[in-house]
Amino acid sequence: FSMQNDQGLAYIIATAGEYNLADTTFISLLSTGPEYLFMIPPEPSEIVIAGGGGIESTEIEVEVKDGNGNIVTDDYLMYFKLGGNAPLGSYLNEEGITKICVPASNGLSSVTLNSGTNPGSVPIFAYLYEADADCDAIIEETIEEEPITDLFDTPVTIATGAPYAGEINFSYVEIEQIGGGVYNVPLTVSLED
Repeated sequence: FSMQNDQGLAYIIATAGEYNLADTTFISLLSTGPEYLFMIPPEPSEIVIAGGGGIESTEIEVEVKDGNGNIVTDDYLMYFKLGGNAPLGSYLNEEGITKICVPASNGLSSVTLNSGTNPGSVPIFAYLYEADADCDAIIEETIEEEPITDLFDTPVTIATGAPYAGEINFSYVEIEQIGGGVYNVPLTVSLED
């Protein structure tokens, strides 16, 4: 028996037809060590700014996978942080938090990304550490050990809300007579959320 690139619970049935005998055994298949992280595309991948009249948060889920592409079975610590150019006011889990450690159990770790007051793309970094790593040292970036693996992605965009007010402008100077009492007047419209 060889587990190949599988994990989970395998059962093996042995039979001896001439004696009318059969027996079943179960084997727990464990993954190997973590090799890489995979971010599940968030749904929705576009949220609106705080107070914009739409969905203002989304879940960021990261899978921890071994070299065979299987989700790992051991527990680890995942460190998430927003990139320095993330839109103003966006945060992870709790208001004001842009760096956070969360457990990675059964190969899955997640945080909630919340929008702030500005629109834009949201860069997210994820780093995997051993389960007993010092979270405070990781957040303060004073930890000496390197992460097991890491990931960078820009999976979410924060958009402005629906238009709330607008302003129409035109210029008397640029009015052109087309003829027959008809005039051409250039207009500009400015919309704000």
